[in-house]
Amino acid sequence: MNGTASDRRTKILCTIGPSSSDKSIIMQMMMEGMNAARLNFSHGEHNVHLETIQKIREAQKELGGIPFAIVQDLQGPKIRIGKLGKSFMIVEGEEIVITTDKSVIASGEDNETRPRKVSTSYPNLVRDCRPGSKLMIDDGYLEVHVVSKNQEETEMVCKVVTGGMLSQRKGINMVDEGATISAPALTEKDIADLEFGMKCGEINYVCLSFVRFAQDIIDAKNLMMKFAGKTIPIIAKIERIEAIRNIDAILKEADGLMVARGDLMIETNFHELPIFQKELIEKSSKAGKIDITATQMLQSMVESKIPTRAEVTDVSNACFDGTDVVMLSNESAMGKYPVLSVKTMHLIVRTADINSHKFGRLDSHENDFNSNATDSIENASCMAASTIANKHSGVKLICCITNSGKTAVSISQYRPNVPIIALTDQEFTFNRLTLGWGITPVLIHNTDYITGPHSVEELCCKYLVEKSFAQPGDLVVLVIGAETVNHMAHTVRLMKLP
Repeated sequence: MNGTASDRRTKILCTIGPSSSDKSIIMQMMMEGMNAARLNFSHGEHNVHLETIQKIREAQKELGGIPFAIVQDLQGPKIRIGKLGKSFMIVEGEEIVITTDKSVIASGEDNETRPRKVSTSYPNLVRDCRPGSKLMIDDGYLEVHVVSKNQEETEMVCKVVTGGMLSQRKGINMVDEGATISAPALTEKDIADLEFGMKCGEINYVCLSFVRFAQDIIDAKNLMMKFAGKTIPIIAKIERIEAIRNIDAILKEADGLMVARGDLMIETNFHELPIFQKELIEKSSKAGKIDITATQMLQSMVESKIPTRAEVTDVSNACFDGTDVVMLSNESAMGKYPVLSVKTMHLIVRTADINSHKFGRLDSHENDFNSNATDSIENASCMAASTIANKHSGVKLICCITNSGKTAVSISQYRPNVPIIALTDQEFTFNRLTLGWGITPVLIHNTDYITGPHSVEELCCKYLVEKSFAQPGDLVVLVIGAETVNHMAHTVRLMKLP
């Protein structure tokens, strides 16, 4: 933050909520290591989100204009239990009826007609289910199985397999390899929220929930063009088994992915979740895309000042796997200690990053990427820059000049063992790149230098020394993005600062 490259390469994304919506708290979280804020559009009106965005940008400015990204997380087709008179127990072995009639409101009284009838927010749930379909309610704490449904496909009888307290608005996940939820990834609410995000002009990433196919990403891009005449990076949230099956096609269209472990564990076999996480991080890295590991990383810190041993190990292992970003959810949004949670996450991640060469995949990245490195000039040049930095012990850092940020992210995916300093004159790119592993973005204001190779070198030397990233005489690897200057290809040079 003070101009020195951090030895923490993995970035931290925090959800903003009631516990962290004050500007003073946001500023403290930034100072403790928060690199980006997630706005959860499952909750809150547009005017509330706009106020939060304004607070974030004000805090960013008051801290000297540090790079900081804002992430809009769209709700997606979330299926929920409808309204209830009050919460009540459902008991193993009994039956309940789920109806698409939203006017039905179970009272929860003991003398209520049995089986009790509860509504759902999703009008096609009965149609999408079949006898034998498994419904996981309230993050999987409750489980019911479909027994039968009426001819009109408006009601279905379900047997309770795992009982407990049923409350209104709790989420429902359908688990059935032979059936699927037909709802599109973008609901009417999501489309309205996306239009708001594009027109407010401060969103750096959009997270698309419940992605199943590459077409979901394409549809979102088309809407972005309609609303604002441009697209911004899309993060595909991997929450459904269909997304796992279609991951290669999804990664071709998306700019990154989120391992959304909450819904993903419910919709798959829980014991397979660690395997999915590792595979998704590896696939994202090899595709040169940003990946985020999310859900319950420091969950105990919602109530406690210290994390559990398992949580510390979980966060560290995600870093060893090579994730770009780790995320706080309830810990920062609803918890008692949002600032302390960020500080704790920073300490864990920093220690893991320092030791990743001992336990992680970082040393193997060069071999992993050799097969893909020559599929474009950009990939080849970015791998070359990383290889030079890793093989030459005297290299201080890699410096790249980039317009869109693509060059910096590409270098990042090769996991060089030195910092990546990304110079850009685009404020959007400056903020976006704060989520790139190992990248320190620097906003430059004088574009007169960007006229040719000699001027670019002067620009790099000027900013690296001025911002105290390097000293005269240091060796640096210079990468010039093809979109930055009038070059036919990327330029990679090993140079000594004068």
